[in-house]
Amino acid sequence: MILHVTHRTEYHYPEPVLFAPHTLRFYPRIDSHQELISFSLTLDPPPDSLFLESQHGNMIHVASFSEKSNRLIIAADMTVSTQRESNFFSSWKLNTPYMDLLFPAMRPCLEPIEMDEEILEFGRAIASEVSYNALSFVAMLTSRIYHEFKKYPRLRGLPHSPSQTFRDKQGSCRDFTVLQMALCRAFGLAARFTSGYHYDQVLGENHELHAWLEVYFPDAGWRGFDASYGVMAGDNHIAVCASAYPELTAPVTGSYWGTPEHTLTTSVFVEELSAVG
Repeated sequence: MILHVTHRTEYHYPEPVLFAPHTLRFYPRIDSHQELISFSLTLDPPPDSLFLESQHGNMIHVASFSEKSNRLIIAADMTVSTQRESNFFSSWKLNTPYMDLLFPAMRPCLEPIEMDEEILEFGRAIASEVSYNALSFVAMLTSRIYHEFKKYPRLRGLPHSPSQTFRDKQGSCRDFTVLQMALCRAFGLAARFTSGYHYDQVLGENHELHAWLEVYFPDAGWRGFDASYGVMAGDNHIAVCASAYPELTAPVTGSYWGTPEHTLTTSVFVEELSAVG
């Protein structure tokens, strides 16, 4: 599938402010499941320097400014071809240690996330039902959250804790993802938070930044699971940034000197250019 995305972020301030260097995470990931056809990033005001570098496996831009401005407008435009398989096979079992060569790289994605015993019992019941097969565990967890929890949009703020999401039985895509991460790690699976876009025909062109889970299977690699839709990530998913820590996938990270008052508006448009990637 070939998808075109435009993502516009606008910060406006009542008086000029001075920006510290900003980290921008809009550049789509390039891997065996995803090919970048075109990409552009424009900023207003224009930065004094803008460079692209690799950081923790993600491609990020760093922008530096020397002049004050009463606005910061970031416009990303990209066309991506996806060939992501929504089905695959893995015989990996829960609580099986990763090989020594893999473990150092997987360590951050295995760090425990605090949660209540009730959530662990929920995970244990699923693990027992699927005979501790890792793929079946993550797939069923994804399906259970989709069917038993209410999804609602929450455009700003850090993800809720697993305990809050589980207690409320509702959350945003990033809340569901952190709950999944916590349970997967509790059963020995390397899990990370993935930020990007999901093309949904029902929404038309108007979308939002999206988040889903990626789990590492030694016999299948990193694979995505989207509890907001109850599916494995497919070719209508565009991955931009992945990290063991959700805050390191935020599209814009930076600070400034000046008034704390500001307004933030965002818009994301996704359109399908071709069903065949």
